[in-house]
Amino acid sequence: MTGGSPTPTGRPRDPGILGCRTKAEVLRFHLVHGIPRSYPGMGAILSERTAIEWTDATWNPTTGCTRVSDGCDHCYAERLSRRLLAATYCAQLPVVNTEANRANPFAVRTWPDRLEIPGSWRRPRRVFVNSMSDLFHRDVPEEFVRRCFQVMLGIGRHVYQVLTKRPGRAARFVERHRDLFPKGLPPHVWIGTSVERQSVDYRIHHLLAVPASVRFLSCEPLIGALDLSSFLTHRRAIHWVIVGGESGPGARPLDPQWARLVRDQCHARQVPFFFKQWGGRTPKAGGRELDGQDWNELPASRLSRTANIKGGDSTTSPTRCSNGRHDVRVRMSSAVGRSGGSGYVDERLERWPVGGRLARHERSPGTPPTQSHLPGRDRPRYV
Repeated sequence: MTGGSPTPTGRPRDPGILGCRTKAEVLRFHLVHGIPRSYPGMGAILSERTAIEWTDATWNPTTGCTRVSDGCDHCYAERLSRRLLAATYCAQLPVVNTEANRANPFAVRTWPDRLEIPGSWRRPRRVFVNSMSDLFHRDVPEEFVRRCFQVMLGIGRHVYQVLTKRPGRAARFVERHRDLFPKGLPPHVWIGTSVERQSVDYRIHHLLAVPASVRFLSCEPLIGALDLSSFLTHRRAIHWVIVGGESGPGARPLDPQWARLVRDQCHARQVPFFFKQWGGRTPKAGGRELDGQDWNELPASRLSRTANIKGGDSTTSPTRCSNGRHDVRVRMSSAVGRSGGSGYVDERLERWPVGGRLARHERSPGTPPTQSHLPGRDRPRYV
């Protein structure tokens, strides 16, 4: 790096790290991508807090990847690996141990010590698996992928969100390991694929071959018009769709009509729709309102304690986001069960017509969000 004043460790600061021009923007970037703020020494590359709106934490048992389509052209994970994390990553041997890969911080690496991390989180949460890699990259050994899923199956208090650009390998993996998945992926393990434009919609066909309770699409960065109508025809085939614009240097703009098309197709089929961001120079530069409102819909899932979507009004009261035809509320259910040795409180995505009957524990407008508004048997129990 060149320019900028030196850090306490003697390393110069880069005032333009990944398109960030101020300290506040650098810190915000770290939160958005689930990266600890301490620099240098960000070895774990995970965070109990992340500003990614559709998840609560990131977990990276593998790092590194290779480009497979033009949606990868401005990959934030690659920029981050090469600019801030090169020393940390190059200290670990890559899976394919060649001289070129040892010098490449974005070569695929596995981190067995990180397999213990989900078990250290006592509070249940949504976990984005491999924000800095792809679990189904060809270089990740099959046995290591299996160990990752054994962790997910064994620590069932979390909801794991596995996103891949290689759903074909995911389908083959689940088929080959039927001893782990006799009934397919369980409800707390979600499987998704990235679809940035129509030319890569073949990934959805592979995703549909994965037996799962929740399949989702991440249309981020959305860089072209995308017609999903043929994939949303069959009920419960796709359970959730995320749309977002590209961010960082050279970010390609998101056409509002592309986002509206996906949103309208989702609502026509009652598929939850989540609009993450417009993107720009930084992830939050363009905000995240589409047609004047936030779109924070989630599939029905099991979660504890955090029953809100980021940006909602409370973690202990219903979260609302109007889509013009329905009020979408995420409501704390009184159903409490056991999974992986820990209790959880169900989260439900429920729809009522505008003006319809409200849940009996919903607080009145303007009332402070406290647990006192939940009847005793409906209040979340923490374990």
